Amino acid sequence: MKLRKGRVAGAVIILTALVGTAVSCVGRTVEKMNYDVTASQTTVVTTTTTTEPTTLPPPEDKVIHVVAVGDNLVQTAVYRNAQRHATDGTYDFLPLYENVRDIIESGDISIINQETLIANGEYEVSGSNFNFNSPVELGDDMIDLGFNVFTLANNHLMDKGTGGLEATHIL
Repeated sequence: MKLRKGRVAGAVIILTALVGTAVSCVGRTVEKMNYDVTASQTTVVTTTTTTEPTTLPPPEDKVIHVVAVGDNLVQTAVYRNAQRHATDGTYDFLPLYENVRDIIESGDISIINQETLIANGEYEVSGSNFNFNSPVELGDDMIDLGFNVFTLANNHLMDKGTGGLEATHIL
């Protein structure tokens, strides 16, 4: 899925795993008991029914390739390098990640722990003093590289407060 440049709408994957299970019904015996009760005697009649075994073929193996990377913590020196690669005064991170593109694209699901917020241009870009916010182009470029799941659960989640978190739209 390609998203427009300049807007990190992100990617949400709802992963539904369908697991096939072979069910085998082994011969089962069912007994039905009928009671005929009179004042002087009790008669019990038992009827036995046996079902034939039923076997389903085993399910086909399903394989999903997952690529997961952590701590995409972008600091000031990396931002400056990405600015040098851009021709329009913005940021171009793709050349910085080009050597790992094939690995990222090889996953059916590619997950990145985005260690910095990407607060949609509402906050200044910062990459030092343990207070981070990345430009929107970083999110766009990570999607272009092939990442389709972003995690933000890390110690920089609140670097820009609640407002910065709410402004981060990688969903």
